[in-house]
Amino acid sequence: MSKVKGKPIIEPDTKDKKGDHKIIVGIPVALEKADVVFNVYRHVSTGNPVKVLIAELMKQGVQIEECSVSMKNHQWGNGDLLPGVQVNNGAVGRLIQLVQEGYVQIQP
Repeated sequence: MSKVKGKPIIEPDTKDKKGDHKIIVGIPVALEKADVVFNVYRHVSTGNPVKVLIAELMKQGVQIEECSVSMKNHQWGNGDLLPGVQVNNGAVGRLIQLVQEGYVQIQP
């Protein structure tokens, strides 16, 4: 549910309608980008190596969000994101909201 500068968030005690635990994953800033944007940002020509993994996680119900502040700072638009990635109003505020809702932040 939240993309917070690479810091994963999980909600261990709440189950969704299917009875599965919800897992909210934060990923590094460029990994949810489309191939062209990923290549420019990482100075490579390989395309996004994890786009298939991200798509599979989203099929399993993981919601990925990008910080609008980060997008503005990098001059990225909605079209630069992988399909299905949502944009929030800011990672810091979103993280605070999720913690207040009972989510637990786990960071290395």
